[in-house]
Amino acid sequence: MRRLNSPVRMQAMWGRECTLASMLLVSVLVMGCANSSPLSVKRASIGATRRSVSANVVSTGKLSEPTLIVLRRHEFINLPHGGEEGAIAALHATVAAREAGSDEYFALAELSFLRAEQLDRKAFRQAKWRDERLRRGAKRRPPRYRDADWAIVARAQQRYLAAAIYAFAFIFSDDAMDRISPIDPRIRIAVDLYNRSLALAFQNKEGFVVLKDGRFSVPFGIVAVEFDQTDRIWGNRYLVDFIPSDEFIVEGLNNRYRRPGVGAPLAFDIDCSVLRR
Repeated sequence: MRRLNSPVRMQAMWGRECTLASMLLVSVLVMGCANSSPLSVKRASIGATRRSVSANVVSTGKLSEPTLIVLRRHEFINLPHGGEEGAIAALHATVAAREAGSDEYFALAELSFLRAEQLDRKAFRQAKWRDERLRRGAKRRPPRYRDADWAIVARAQQRYLAAAIYAFAFIFSDDAMDRISPIDPRIRIAVDLYNRSLALAFQNKEGFVVLKDGRFSVPFGIVAVEFDQTDRIWGNRYLVDFIPSDEFIVEGLNNRYRRPGVGAPLAFDIDCSVLRR
């Protein structure tokens, strides 16, 4: 009588099956490694690694590594010029649905600021190219903007305002799904984004920052802004003609003191005649 499924035979069959499964697993891993980009580790200078870690859109004009990680997680890789619009819309949808955390808030702030700067440069290059064609050999001076150029600037200001809102939400909002560490380096970057974006969002054609109430358009809706005009009064002085102070370099002084905080740093002129009326 033939015996089937003997312990020895079953053990041999199980061993062959395990070996075959292991070989298949190794094959899959090898194929996966072959299709992915090569991984390497090399030593770099301390300066290079520090620049890589600290780079961000405000200091270098390039997105920081935390934002790039968010883009990769959401499968936005190698964005073309202007491709930030689609990434912003997709990330904003996740934030609006409360499916995102502080990482997405920060990425939205950086992406919006980067897109705003791109639009600003586009308007400038467009006006400069036109002026160079019309005034060949003329004395060099800032280009004159036309309505089409100012329309691009208006779009940039919408992005700056959106960047300020996203940065503020990253720092203060309870909507962030995970708590941010107080030593997280993104907090300092977010404050810089907020401060700079706030000033650029409300600049007029003459370069002054206009402080007033109003309803302002952003890519995702309308934002209502309230401003108390009595805040312009400083002692017996009335403050006018605000300009971003971080656009100037002061020479001739040993020390330039700065008070850290959240808000746009502004320089101003004084109009004493207003309070005499």
